[in-house]
Amino acid sequence: MTNHRLAYSSLLSICFATCACLVACADEAPTDPIDPPHEVPIDPSGHFAATSSFALAAPPAVAADVLAELIAATDGPDDPSRYLIDLVIAKLPEGPTRTYAAALAPYVAAYLNQRIATVAPHFVDGARALSVGLARIAQRFGTTETFDLVADAAFDGAASAIPSDGRVGSLRRTIIGFRFDLHAGRDVADVRFAPLGLADLSAKTRMTIDGNTLTFDRHSVALPYTKLLRLGFDFAVVPDVVPGAHDLAQALDELVDCTALGAAVSEWMELGSPTFYATACNLGLSALATRIYDRIDAIDPSSLPLAVGGTAWAVDETGDGPMDAITLGAWTGSFAGIAVTSSFQGSRP
Repeated sequence: MTNHRLAYSSLLSICFATCACLVACADEAPTDPIDPPHEVPIDPSGHFAATSSFALAAPPAVAADVLAELIAATDGPDDPSRYLIDLVIAKLPEGPTRTYAAALAPYVAAYLNQRIATVAPHFVDGARALSVGLARIAQRFGTTETFDLVADAAFDGAASAIPSDGRVGSLRRTIIGFRFDLHAGRDVADVRFAPLGLADLSAKTRMTIDGNTLTFDRHSVALPYTKLLRLGFDFAVVPDVVPGAHDLAQALDELVDCTALGAAVSEWMELGSPTFYATACNLGLSALATRIYDRIDAIDPSSLPLAVGGTAWAVDETGDGPMDAITLGAWTGSFAGIAVTSSFQGSRP
C-alpha cells in the first residue's frame, strides 16, 4: 500500500512540474521549424561565361550546293571510281590522251572499282562522313559567349511584360566563338574568334528577374554563316573523319592513293605513265577541295540573323544574394527565318 502511495505521489509531482514549465514558457514566442529563414533576393548582376547550343528545323537553303558536291562523289552506280576518274580526266592536258581517256572513262572506272581497296579503300566512307558532318554543322552548332548582366537599371529596348514583383535590367551577349559537336556529341570543338583575327559578335537586350526566373527579351545577332561552315568543316568535321588533317585537301590526299590510282589507270590504258595520271589525280583532288570551299564562300557573305529570346533559372548556391550560375536556359526564335530550338547555361568565371 505504501508503494502505491509513493508512486501516486511521484506522478503528481511530475504533472505539477510539467504544468509549471508550460506556464513559464507561455510568454516565449514559439518557433515553427517548418518556416524557412528569410531568403535574400537574387542579384543577377555580373560577368558570366556561357555557352549556347542551337538546332535548326532544317539546313538553310544556302548550304544546299555545298552538300550536293560532296554527295555527288558517292551517289552514282559506279562511284567512287567514276567520280575519281572524272577528276583525273579533267586535269589531263588537252590532247589525244585526254580525248581517249574521256571516251573510255566508264570502262576505266569499272576496272578501277575492282582495285578500289588498294587505290582508295576509305574514300567512300570518308566522303560520306564528310558530307554527313557538313550537313550536321549546317543544322546544329553552338556558341561560346560571355553574359554581362546589370540588374535594377533602365533599358531602352523593346518593351515586354514585367512581373508585378519583378525587376528590370539588361543583358549584353558577346559571342566569342563557335562550338561544334564531334563523335555524335561526345566531344566538342571550341573555335575562338580572336586567334583567327575575327571580331566578336555582340547584342544587348532587356532582362527581367522574378524570383529565380530570368527572362531575356527577343534580340538579334548577325551570325556569319559562311565562316560558321568553313570553321566547322576545317576544325571539326575534317579532323574527325581524317585525324591529323586540317583542311579538305589534306583529307582527300589521305583518302585517295594517287600513286596507286595512276599506276592502275596507266596499266589499263596502256598509254601514259603512272606519274602522268598520278599528277592529274593530285590536281583533281586539289581542284575538288577548292570547288567545295568556293561553294562555301559563294554563300551570301552577309551575316544571317539569329533572332531569339529566352528564359533561364538563376542559381544562388550560398543564398547570400549574388547569382552564381544560370541553368535550364532555353532560347526560342529563328535563324535565317528557320525555326530554332536552343539551350544555354552560364557561370561566373
